[in-house]
Amino acid sequence: MSKMIPRETIDVLRQFGDVTVNLYGITATIYVPTNYTTVEKYQVYAEPTDFTYDVYTGNVWIEWSPNAKRLRSLGIYTEDEVPILSRFSRFYTNSLGAKQEVNIVRNTYIEVPIEFVPDKYSHTDRFEVVDTLIGKVHDAVTNKLFQLAPKRTR
Repeated sequence: MSKMIPRETIDVLRQFGDVTVNLYGITATIYVPTNYTTVEKYQVYAEPTDFTYDVYTGNVWIEWSPNAKRLRSLGIYTEDEVPILSRFSRFYTNSLGAKQEVNIVRNTYIEVPIEFVPDKYSHTDRFEVVDTLIGKVHDAVTNKLFQLAPKRTR
């Protein structure tokens, strides 16, 4: 690692991202898996009931329908189905009311108030993190962008 970007600069950029999400985001309930590494070993045999979750509340910034040029710049090439992009803050409120740093991983899902969900997704208010998109950075991740999909339910 070259340390091309000073650590202090990275921390400031992350704080700016947190401020933006908190100002312009949608208030949601975030469910973060606590046993992700254990369930990951099951691979395709994992079931939704295998996960246990910690519950947090806070704001999530959601881009419901990004344009094709923006997706190409992120390295996403699609034809028909446009993915949902999202940014999360680093800190959320846990069930005890305390602020806590949260690491968002795959299979995290959010529950958004139905009035903020576009019509084409009106069948659900739960969206699951299916991929992490890290921008073109040299030695440190300043901001993560996540790809969401409607959560499948039985």
